[in-house]
Amino acid sequence: TEGSPLDRINPKTKEEFDEFSNLLVERIRKYEKQGLYVNFINGFVRELCSSLKDVDIRKVSSTLATVANEKAKASKEAQKSKKKKAKPSLQAGKDDILDTVDYGNYDDEYDDF
Repeated sequence: TEGSPLDRINPKTKEEFDEFSNLLVERIRKYEKQGLYVNFINGFVRELCSSLKDVDIRKVSSTLATVANEKAKASKEAQKSKKKKAKPSLQAGKDDILDTVDYGNYDDEYDDF
């Protein structure tokens, strides 16, 4: 039997379905930088779920909502850390150079006033 591992696989066990899933994800993710990828995934998931029972579709929906919430939380935390790093510090740091030049040694031509 020639072809890709996807062509040869006939999953029956959980492990085989996991392997099948990994192969599909690997194949599909090659195109995630394409502009139409999100539209493709949307249609793909819709077509895959169209034959499922409503209870099973709700499970898939819940899983997608969880992933979306995790992504939003991670994005929010990343923005918080960027804001914290971007704030200038008013305290002198270790790298600050103090001006230690004695300016009293220079003649001041305006001392007469």
